[in-house]
Amino acid sequence: MVGRRVELLARSSRLWCPECAKAFTAPLPQIGKWQRRTEPGELYLRQELQTQSFGTVSRKTGVGYWALRRVLERSVEPICWEQVLEQSGGAGLRLGVDEHSFRHQDMVITVTEVAQHRVLSLLPDDRCRTLEAFLMGIPSQVREQIREVCIDMKEGFRKSIQRCLPQAKVVVDPFHVIQDANNRLDEARQLEQQLRRLTLKKAISGRSGAVVPRQRDYLDTVWTRLPQLRQYYLIRNGCANSTAAPTARRPKPS
Repeated sequence: MVGRRVELLARSSRLWCPECAKAFTAPLPQIGKWQRRTEPGELYLRQELQTQSFGTVSRKTGVGYWALRRVLERSVEPICWEQVLEQSGGAGLRLGVDEHSFRHQDMVITVTEVAQHRVLSLLPDDRCRTLEAFLMGIPSQVREQIREVCIDMKEGFRKSIQRCLPQAKVVVDPFHVIQDANNRLDEARQLEQQLRRLTLKKAISGRSGAVVPRQRDYLDTVWTRLPQLRQYYLIRNGCANSTAAPTARRPKPS
């Protein structure tokens, strides 16, 4: 309420049924049997999980990982593949396979239909055999209509998808490509610092388009002394520029 967390304590009454001669707890409105959260409360948690990680939502709401996971699993309805295929308008299906973690543990896989912006399933773990079992469970006539699958840079996912969906084109999410390029550039920068006992500024980690003239002079000096580090820098910027949107409001066409 007004940006602050508010807790309400509700006490349910214990009643006596004269017909069955048993005591029972009076139900509270909007709370199902054996549940600890109201329906609007679970709706709020699902909305928060759409844009934030399990860890962020857990710290924000005080709800644990497994409770958040159960809330998310209850929200995933059984898949009607024929309906999903019909909504594609004859263009085929484009699936997205991505991993999510809680405190870098308990990895799970979310499967989405990218073009329809729709969550299809939440798999219990990140094992390749779990992903393969899900893909092979798709009806064969629908499985043949899957045109593309977008994944991260996990090699096991690529091999599993190629085994189950040989006709589908496997593409890597540009976010993960740029993330990997950033990590490699940062590792190279740290290695050069340790070997040469230098202190390289964070300007090296920034994109070339965001470098001010003073930082550009500093980078020219660094590249003269460390030409191999410049190669990592150029590759990272090439990956970022190839996936950048033309403007902040208009995404890059696929």
